[in-house]
Amino acid sequence: MSDRDDEELVLEFLRTALRRPDLTPDDDFFDAGGHSLMVAQVIARLKSQHGLVISAKAFVADPRIGAIVRTATRAG
Repeated sequence: MSDRDDEELVLEFLRTALRRPDLTPDDDFFDAGGHSLMVAQVIARLKSQHGLVISAKAFVADPRIGAIVRTATRAG
């Protein structure tokens, strides 16, 4: 899977988690309804279901969806 495919997967995953199909890369995770518990759930599910790793720090450092998505890496 390419980095671009991973970014699309994470974006769709966040749209589903936040119940916001209109979510764009410029939207703020927390303004869109995200919270600290959801951060932990998203991190755990992305890793277990898709082998993708995102740190909790990424959500705080720059909470824009696009910035979070770009930090995703493959576990391994």
